[in-house]
Amino acid sequence: MEFAGLRLNYRELDEAANRLAHHLRGLGAGPGVRVGICLERSADVAISVLAVLKAGGVYVPLDPEYPPERLAYMAGDAGVSVLVTNERNRGLVVRGQVADLDRDRAEIDRRPRERLGGTTSAEAPAFVLYTSGSTGRPKGVLTAHRSVVRLVCGTNYLRLTPEDRVAQGSSCSFDPLTFELWGPLLNGGSVVVLAKEVMVDPDALAAELRRDGVTVMFMTTSAFYAVVRRKPDTFGSLRELIVGGEALEAGRVRELWRARPPERLINVYGPTETTTFATWFDLTGPPDGDGILPIGAPVAGTEVHVLDEHGEPVAPGSVGELYLGGAGVGIGYLGRPELTAERFVPDPSGEGTRLYRTGDHVVRRPDGVLEFVRRIDGQVKIRGFRVEIGEVEARLKEHPAVRTAAVVATERDGGRRLVAYVVPEQGKRLAAVDLRAFLHQSLPDYMVPPDFVTLDALPLSANGKVDRAALRAAPVPEVNAEPAVSATPVEEVLTEIFADVLEVPRVRPDDDFFALGGDSLRATRLTARVNEVLGSRLPLRALLSGPNPRALAAHLGDERGTAPGPRERPESIPLSFAQQRLWFMDQIEPGSSRYNVPITLSLRGKLDRWALGDALNAVIARHEGLRTTFPSPRGRPHQVVADELRIDLQWTDLPGDPDRLAIEDANAPFDLATGPLVRARLIRLGEDEHRLLLVFHHIVIDAWSLDIVLRELGELYAGKSLAPVTLQCPDHAIWQREWLRGEALEDLLAYWRNALGTEVPALELPYDKTGSPDGFHGAVVVRGIDAALVGELRALSRRHGVTLYMTLLAAFQRQLARWTGADEVLVGTPIAGRTAPELRNVVGCLINMVPVRADLSGAPDFADLLAAVRADTLGAFAHQDLPFDRLVEEFGPRRRPRDFMPLFRVMFSFLDARELPELPGIEVGYELGWPQNAAQFALSLVVEVTGPELKTTLQYDSDRFTPETATAVLDDFEHTLRGTIKEDSR
Repeated sequence: MEFAGLRLNYRELDEAANRLAHHLRGLGAGPGVRVGICLERSADVAISVLAVLKAGGVYVPLDPEYPPERLAYMAGDAGVSVLVTNERNRGLVVRGQVADLDRDRAEIDRRPRERLGGTTSAEAPAFVLYTSGSTGRPKGVLTAHRSVVRLVCGTNYLRLTPEDRVAQGSSCSFDPLTFELWGPLLNGGSVVVLAKEVMVDPDALAAELRRDGVTVMFMTTSAFYAVVRRKPDTFGSLRELIVGGEALEAGRVRELWRARPPERLINVYGPTETTTFATWFDLTGPPDGDGILPIGAPVAGTEVHVLDEHGEPVAPGSVGELYLGGAGVGIGYLGRPELTAERFVPDPSGEGTRLYRTGDHVVRRPDGVLEFVRRIDGQVKIRGFRVEIGEVEARLKEHPAVRTAAVVATERDGGRRLVAYVVPEQGKRLAAVDLRAFLHQSLPDYMVPPDFVTLDALPLSANGKVDRAALRAAPVPEVNAEPAVSATPVEEVLTEIFADVLEVPRVRPDDDFFALGGDSLRATRLTARVNEVLGSRLPLRALLSGPNPRALAAHLGDERGTAPGPRERPESIPLSFAQQRLWFMDQIEPGSSRYNVPITLSLRGKLDRWALGDALNAVIARHEGLRTTFPSPRGRPHQVVADELRIDLQWTDLPGDPDRLAIEDANAPFDLATGPLVRARLIRLGEDEHRLLLVFHHIVIDAWSLDIVLRELGELYAGKSLAPVTLQCPDHAIWQREWLRGEALEDLLAYWRNALGTEVPALELPYDKTGSPDGFHGAVVVRGIDAALVGELRALSRRHGVTLYMTLLAAFQRQLARWTGADEVLVGTPIAGRTAPELRNVVGCLINMVPVRADLSGAPDFADLLAAVRADTLGAFAHQDLPFDRLVEEFGPRRRPRDFMPLFRVMFSFLDARELPELPGIEVGYELGWPQNAAQFALSLVVEVTGPELKTTLQYDSDRFTPETATAVLDDFEHTLRGTIKEDSR
């Protein structure tokens, strides 16, 4: 036996088991005494199983990953009087005498190494395995020693030899452990124990199988699918791969054969009640046809009967219930004589033997091969484990707020998934997160439905029973539709990956992976996808310890080195890369308002303007970024943070033309060297109606920061106290300069070189005019997109597993390609630049620009374009830390273009619903920033969420485009969106 560097030969294994057997006998273990084993996967499991049997006892596996309530029930139901465990799991089960393999190690090692005397009958019970029960409680299956021998000795489905090395990858409570342990030990072979982390990581699994020379392995169907999807050549070093637990699809098996298959694949079938495997069907080449593979012929020592409802044999080709007989049939259900009599029935042949009624409908082909058809009752297989729907329903109905419930199994992505439909008690509200937490108290994770749907009543059939067909046909509404909380860009990428892997429409940064239906198989896909998209080396254990996007983002931040935090301030504080870019642009165009950020709020109600001014200055006092100026002696800029800055909230009473005043404020330039770089005006329009105008220079604020400022403005106006700010904008600049060099910089450059290639073609726009040599003059046009179209766009996005942002960007790039005739369209998009969670509350300009490239050669259909844009966007978001100036230096034109727009001429931005301040007694509305007379790019399309609708704003270079062209661009954008809806519905 081998595990994690430990190697035991047969003598050492025997002596270790003998010592523990003597110890257990001293605690009361003996013939017929049931002994619980609560241990994680390790060599100690095999030693403990052998020791219990050597002491004459019956072992009862108790998986430490099960909820304590379920473990307590199993131990009590089985009558466990002695427990084998270790320090880590000791508190999970409190039952009888305890053999703690850690605490009692010295005492166990002093026990005799010789075996105990006595013999055990082949008919005596060897172990109890618990499976899901329809009454709401698991049931224990009692299995005899002879059944184990039937499974692995003199068998016909494979031949095990002393040269074989068999992988042991199942948990102690899963019945394939019987094969994995006794198969090699009763045939002179070796047991190779694989850690859980290895079993769910295809790369690690492939390496381990090769390194350890494993020749035979069992894997559940679901796990097999997950590995084949990620790394189909994993099993190429095996002689025998055994797959079972659920129906096996021929198409998935062909994927294996296209890579590097094992010498032979065996599809096995068998319930726990007939000791692991009862039938088998093997392949030494790719299967023909589609559908599911046959379950084959009986394992040696097993009898199969296909009977009708009267217990009579059916003709070949007819459907009947499968009955199993022979030495593999278990003793029965522990403490449940009625259920035992119902399922373990007399053999009609009259020889005094029994058959087990499987509850499975099968067909026996003329050649004798069996094919699985369906279950008769409410039992399903989830990840290879048997689940009684009734047990899940019974536990749900115990929730005090649930009046009734029904659970159905649905097929999705080649696997089964439970969906729970619940009817609440009168006046009660049910939340999926609460129901999941309730079920996790008593059920293992594979039995907890990931999806919950609240209904006023369950649909009933004509005979008054729950209409499960109607439930399966009904769509599952969106989960997690609660308002999104702020997320860093890396968190946003991770939420997209979570949603994709979990097959849910939306995931928030704090949503728990496992609470949403994640399992070890999906965890494998998730970590692989994260590493693929982010170029990281995220281990599975990181997901287990922090199973939400926010925690993983923090882990990834730790992985990349020093984290942002308060820094020692040098005498001359450097600018961040974003600040440096904006400072440079200001030097080129002094007096320009191109980078002004105006916002206007409408205020209706009794307003205390003095309190509002105090609140605004309190916000400025909290954030150094708003008190910063950028002097540049000898042309070298640095940051200067004022110890105190108080601005006047300018008061204007009933102006004749408030719009003109707002436009003037929006376009008045700032002096970066002297500041201040924020100004505010309050305009009284009536007794209880005001307009608040705020204008910032972009060098001290971005869209993310603006949300912080507005939120805090409301909280401070309301008299709330706020937590102190621990990380300031100058700290970020110093940290960024420290971190973004060496290996970190090279990794980012490597990604972008691969993404953009060696040549980045400029998008040649059909200008109306030649343009002005002294910079961009700007103008805007605005349009609205109605709620009906927005709803269709959101539905399209859900169908394709993308965000609304990605759908809009893909449509815009398609529009640009048609307008310009270009095969490749490169569009810039702003990104928050807050990849580290510590930067979430920093006010300043952290934003960066990244290019998203779309290949539209060959006129791809929208679904293909959308998939490509999704991949490119996620990659860009994950590698957004490369400063835009460095991108331009690496990929921009060597000569300054006449329109002075390096890398890209078109920008696309998507803004979620603006967070408005909550002012007591005031109705607050948001108005777009007033038009500026300068444009940053030739075309900038900004799409803003405004409730159920969208607002599109096109800022354009008025020296090159006419208002008519700008209006046509927006009109064509909406036309393109409607066209994609029609295309997708065909």
